[in-house]
Amino acid sequence: MLSSPASIKFAERKIKKRKQSDAVDISPNTPKVKQKKRASSSRAISEFCTVDATTVLSVPPIFANNLRAGVEELLDSMIMRYIPSLQGVFLVHSNTRFLSRTAMVCGDCPFAICNVGFDATVWSPRIGTKLVGKINLYSPDHISVLVHRTFNVSIPRHHIPQDQW
Repeated sequence: MLSSPASIKFAERKIKKRKQSDAVDISPNTPKVKQKKRASSSRAISEFCTVDATTVLSVPPIFANNLRAGVEELLDSMIMRYIPSLQGVFLVHSNTRFLSRTAMVCGDCPFAICNVGFDATVWSPRIGTKLVGKINLYSPDHISVLVHRTFNVSIPRHHIPQDQW
């Protein structure tokens, strides 16, 4: 049993610069949101960011001997899903840590309830961010674009300027 993704809270948002090789730069935490400049002189906002997140997880009893493995598996099950509280698509987790030395087992339920903190890398494009992708479908109603060879983006006709389409 997994707590709802809406219960994930983030303490601070850090925007990281995206490398040329489609890898995400995960560097040490910075206390405030900072926009990094790319190689060009224009100020571009990266659609990838790292978030210090916390959540409460219910770890199944099969992981009673190794709670860390259970937490890792539960976090893995949320990868490539939109998590509203993270305001983006959850891509990678790292630096998983228990926020308490003990887990709680309530009543007849054998699940261990753990407070967990982790660093989450999130794909969260903002309005005005320029996304580059490959058109894989177009019709009179919309255009479908594949961004980073991973994310499908659909652009409805009313969002496309008439002089360009």
